[in-house]
Amino acid sequence: MNKRKYRLFVICCLVLDLLVMLISGYRYLDRKIPDEIQISRGKKTEDVTEVLSTPFVTFEEAVTVSQDGGYILPCKLLGYIPFKEIKVTPADDQEIYVSGSTIGIYMQTEGVLVIDTGEIQNRNGETEEPARNIIRQGDYIISFNGEKISTKRELIDDISELDGSEVTLGISRKGESIPVSVTPVKDKKGDYKLGIWVRDNVQGLGTITFLTKNNRFAALRHGIHDVDTSTLLTIKRGTLYRTSIQKVQKGSKGNPGTMEGIIVYNRFHQLGVIEKNTDAGIYGELNSDRSWIGEEVP
Repeated sequence: MNKRKYRLFVICCLVLDLLVMLISGYRYLDRKIPDEIQISRGKKTEDVTEVLSTPFVTFEEAVTVSQDGGYILPCKLLGYIPFKEIKVTPADDQEIYVSGSTIGIYMQTEGVLVIDTGEIQNRNGETEEPARNIIRQGDYIISFNGEKISTKRELIDDISELDGSEVTLGISRKGESIPVSVTPVKDKKGDYKLGIWVRDNVQGLGTITFLTKNNRFAALRHGIHDVDTSTLLTIKRGTLYRTSIQKVQKGSKGNPGTMEGIIVYNRFHQLGVIEKNTDAGIYGELNSDRSWIGEEVP
């Protein structure tokens, strides 16, 4: 009986290991093979399959879907199991200016970002947390009692006028706008508080990745996330500035490199505007000459 149970246990472990390997392999291939790809006009399907060549993945005959030469490229696992369909879109060749030049970054969030909620000690010495389970870390406060707010200063001014009545906050949570109600607490000093920690901007150093001929830039090659909530910041606007680098610490395995510099936040040092913050980096338009950017390449 014990041997039978042992065999069953070993078989279950082997099956579980096999399932984990299959799931991990599938997720790896799903990341490796894109859902959509752009290619230079004139490139053949064979060029695409050569670039995307991956073990266990085979490509079927392309299916034309648009007059400009776009097509769908089906692929299968092990030649039998349908995997995904890749959308291939021809694009005109263009030249860009490669860079690496250092820039200063300032971005203002779309609304006021909630970093966390906190406790307040009331006038009786008791501890209360009025925003707990109502407002969440990563929420954006976009209105206060029906009035739109954009900055931390506006939120502080509104809170300073509270009289203890319930407050209605407009919250943006994962792209959805929802109203929530919070009852403020009077602290030991006699001031009303909501018990939230907030931020409305972020600044730092980065590098320009490339610039197009019409002065559109890409920078960082990664999105800017809030240091406390680890969420990708939703921005309202942003600005690039000239910077003076004072110190560079070279990175090593397991230790990312760092830069230290001086940024002067005034209009004389502005280089451009930041329009988007995405997982792939920040994007916008440069408003100065590009002589300092770098060489032009296809």
